[in-house]
Amino acid sequence: MVSLSKIIEEEYADVARADITSIRNNSDLDIAKKIIAKREELMYGAFFEGDHVEKIFGTVYEETHFEKKDIINLCYAISEYQDIFKASGKNDFSDFGYILSQLINIHHKITRENDYLIKTDHLIEPLSYLGFENNGAHIIIKGNTGYDTCKNMKSGTVEIFGNALSHFGYRMRGGNVILNGNAEDRVGEELIEGTIEIKGSVKNHLGNQASGGTIIVEKNAGAFVGSEMGEAKIIVKGDCDNVIGDSQQGGEITIFGNAGFQIGYCLQNGKITLHGNTKDYVGDSMQGGEIHLHGEYGGISPRMYRGNIFHKGMRMSYPNAVFRSIENW
Repeated sequence: MVSLSKIIEEEYADVARADITSIRNNSDLDIAKKIIAKREELMYGAFFEGDHVEKIFGTVYEETHFEKKDIINLCYAISEYQDIFKASGKNDFSDFGYILSQLINIHHKITRENDYLIKTDHLIEPLSYLGFENNGAHIIIKGNTGYDTCKNMKSGTVEIFGNALSHFGYRMRGGNVILNGNAEDRVGEELIEGTIEIKGSVKNHLGNQASGGTIIVEKNAGAFVGSEMGEAKIIVKGDCDNVIGDSQQGGEITIFGNAGFQIGYCLQNGKITLHGNTKDYVGDSMQGGEIHLHGEYGGISPRMYRGNIFHKGMRMSYPNAVFRSIENW
């Protein structure tokens, strides 16, 4: 993956060094301002799919012949509008994230160029839908992102140097995404294929209903990791909160830190491996699958019905399991 610093040095050096105010008044923003003038027309295309959207943004390319540098110029140009939208009470300033993403999609398809830079760290409000439906491009985002980052992404790579709001990687179908920061709820929800790597921590519902792909979290996760997931793979290198693998249908969840109550709640199939300690009600309402405990546990739930629980490699005999609590938890 090409580094952020290399892209800035080689392709965006002038923009990176320039003052934001001077860029706004630069004639290089002419194309960006033409695109902004078409905002309502472009957002109208968001209600459609496939060929219609491609036609709308393809027309923009034919009319302006915008280049990669115009993407970063647009990032600066829209900063003039954030105060206007905020004062008017409108909540659609983040729509520009969708526009940026579709501009990259059509530019990459027509020119086959790569290494796009999006800059958001000068904006008051983060942009949503960045990386939307990316199909092969390499995109670097410097700054925080809003909701639905990399939603419906098909292929390519996206690397973000900032934090993200909820639904990061929602319904991704392929590609690789790296977030060098923290994310809120529902990372990788309904993930189909692809890899999501979070260098920080995430909140609740990690990998909810993911049917495939891989999610790696370097730090901690909240509650409800892997709920109703299928043949996906989730790795959390830190701690997790309560209820891991709720109604999990398959796949594998691996946690290297500690977990709260009810690990394997309503587990149907698949595998959960916990290297740290956990609290009470392990396997509560469990119907199948496997739980592997390598640390200490508070107790096995009396409502554990089917499946297998292993403690430090040994399969447990549930009628003789001792319900106990960990001292100094």
